[in-house]
Amino acid sequence: MPVDKNYYPSNNDILSHETHIPESLAVFSKVLFSEKDASLKISSIGQAIMQATRPRLVIEPLQLGLAIQMHHMFGSRFLVDTLSNMGFCSSYSEVQKFETSAVISKQEKTTNHYDESHCLQYVADNVDHNLCTVDGNNTFHGMGIISCITPGIEKEPIHIPRLDVTTEEILACGQINMYHYNADKHKGFTSLKFPELQSLKGRVFNNSWQIDALRHVTRQLKSPIPEWSGTMQMFQKGSSTGVSDVTFLPMIDLNPSDMSCIYSTLMFVSKEASRQGRTPVITFDQPLYWKSIMITSGEECSNIIVRLGGFHTQMSFLGSIGRIMSGSGLKEVLELIYAPNAVTHMLYGKAVSRAVRGFMLVDTALHTLMTNEIFGHDVLEEHENEINHSPSIEHQLLTKACEIYEHLQEEKISLQDALESQTLQAIQELLQKKRNELKQSRTSKLWLSFLDMVAILKRFLIAERTGDWLLHLSTLKEMLPYLAASGHNLYTKSAYFYLSQMQNLESDHPDIHAHFMNGKHVVRRNDRFWAGLSRFGDRTSAYEKRKVNRRIN
Repeated sequence: MPVDKNYYPSNNDILSHETHIPESLAVFSKVLFSEKDASLKISSIGQAIMQATRPRLVIEPLQLGLAIQMHHMFGSRFLVDTLSNMGFCSSYSEVQKFETSAVISKQEKTTNHYDESHCLQYVADNVDHNLCTVDGNNTFHGMGIISCITPGIEKEPIHIPRLDVTTEEILACGQINMYHYNADKHKGFTSLKFPELQSLKGRVFNNSWQIDALRHVTRQLKSPIPEWSGTMQMFQKGSSTGVSDVTFLPMIDLNPSDMSCIYSTLMFVSKEASRQGRTPVITFDQPLYWKSIMITSGEECSNIIVRLGGFHTQMSFLGSIGRIMSGSGLKEVLELIYAPNAVTHMLYGKAVSRAVRGFMLVDTALHTLMTNEIFGHDVLEEHENEINHSPSIEHQLLTKACEIYEHLQEEKISLQDALESQTLQAIQELLQKKRNELKQSRTSKLWLSFLDMVAILKRFLIAERTGDWLLHLSTLKEMLPYLAASGHNLYTKSAYFYLSQMQNLESDHPDIHAHFMNGKHVVRRNDRFWAGLSRFGDRTSAYEKRKVNRRIN
């Protein structure tokens, strides 16, 4: 068999693992294994035999792939070397050589050329590693940067040469030029104007309240049904912008809050984007966002579009809900499900997933109480006990609502036809009438404002999941009064200024505005419509955090 140890196996070699063992060995192995589909096992054991018999001549794809995967997932030299000694994978030293060779190969690769359909964005945030060590050594607190391409580029097989790389060559590849920021020299903003925000009414269409109304009135009769996220994923249909490519860039070993570190990051991003012929777009969380605005307000870096991270904005809004509802009994209600310490973090906006689910559970419970009062009885109890009453208009609405829900599930009607039905409009009128009656009580007013805040949260999540740029801006604008009322002044100021900049995006940067209008302001890990992520605007997933730690080590 032709072999070449000067290059590492490519990803295509791993996918076509059957071709990397001799035909005679494959025939013999098929006799030994009686499973219906044992091709992967035959290839794995066959490549292990070849690697053991000719260790100096070949590098088998599955052997190398397993070693790299174990290293990325667990970062344990003992584990990789133990599996290598048993003949199951390559050695730890071979993994290290592969990673250093890959770094050099990537550095020497020519610049990618994207067409007009690709949207390039950069994201920067702090990277922490081993912050709590016994002696205080071997800690890292710096600036991490990633680039996101939407849609991703179809990549050709990468053939990485097997090289002997020195430490100096590695350091040269991961180096970012440092620039000292001098406030007197660069002359950031001395005064800041907050222009009046333009109205987006008439430009934003969202049907979430109609889907919510349908879900609230039918969930008692068709329980169990999917929760809010599952319902929206089932009903929200559209075309995806494609899976995004996320690439890690070199890190800066400086305090991320340092102005020189932020200035160096902006200069690096500006040069990288100019090499690609693109307008630089970068996302920060609020503290770094405001300092970057101070820098980009000067003459240098003025061409950079700075975005406010959506994930931390959502955290701040969740904290605003907790602050406004403090003393209302919301904490005691949530403690029926969550532990008291967890509820404290939820109301501060730190435990994001728990806070979102907990608030939506309370929202569902309140709407259930309203629904029961509208129809004058416990609908769920009647349904379970099969109690028959004379059919009323309200009962007819429930029956028709259930029929609409079933037809939507079976895709017999479109979502637009269902939402334009007179049944849903009548149900919405009943719900609005009930809300107007409840506004006579101050306690009811407080809980109705909670429902309004949760509705804004839902619209924000819809905007991020579906990539709706105008809905993203409108929901941020709706958040402003609640952020100000709860004392979240930094986010109130930053979100307002961010909106004032984004409302001029169409005239200042029409190419970026066109991308954002097409839903490319979010990052997608798969090609589903309900799969956009704003969380890349602030931090990476746990798996990518482990990859960062491996790089630091």
